[in-house]
Amino acid sequence: MIVTDISILRAPNEDVLPEEIEFLKKKLIEELAQSKIGMGLAAPQIGINKRIAVITNGKENLCLVNPIIIETKGMLIHKGEGCLSFPEMIFNTYRFKEIHLIDDLHPGGMVVTGLASVIVEHECDHLNGILITDKIAKTNKIGRNDMCPCGRGVKFKKCHGMETPLSDEAQKARKPPSPDWFVDALQDSIHVEKGKLISSKPIKIIKGNC
Repeated sequence: MIVTDISILRAPNEDVLPEEIEFLKKKLIEELAQSKIGMGLAAPQIGINKRIAVITNGKENLCLVNPIIIETKGMLIHKGEGCLSFPEMIFNTYRFKEIHLIDDLHPGGMVVTGLASVIVEHECDHLNGILITDKIAKTNKIGRNDMCPCGRGVKFKKCHGMETPLSDEAQKARKPPSPDWFVDALQDSIHVEKGKLISSKPIKIIKGNC
């Protein structure tokens, strides 16, 4: 059963122990399969305050265990994002264009972009007690002189509005390409241009919830 109680979703989450991974992964996959429209599910959403999430393309699953986002690049306004814990609600949200993260199952790191980046950030937020309602975009466009939505207190043009490459460490994580279906199937499905969302490679599950 999907949790909608904000107090549970906001509660602190503990790191997952190695011996807990398979049980929690199986439970999340089973619950996600029942949702029909779900693209991702985090343990707090089923009442388990552990730092593990599963993402699906409908055929295969990607599990993130104790993930940490270590670097981000760019920002977009993602239109029409949903969440299983906020049924029948859709929001425009601030999301990063590109994310470099590590977790217990991918210690060498992983770089995700486009829709993949949106979903990964959404699930990592759940593991940190952050909800989709915390990321609601207040405008339809991020101006260059606006304060960056990331919260650093810096103008967008000098923060996530800068077209700078990810670090050398992130580039190494990108090459050779990750074997995960997730990166290949979803990345680069959307991108941002001059603060406005541009669809480039729409895919069938783009309107799913997570």
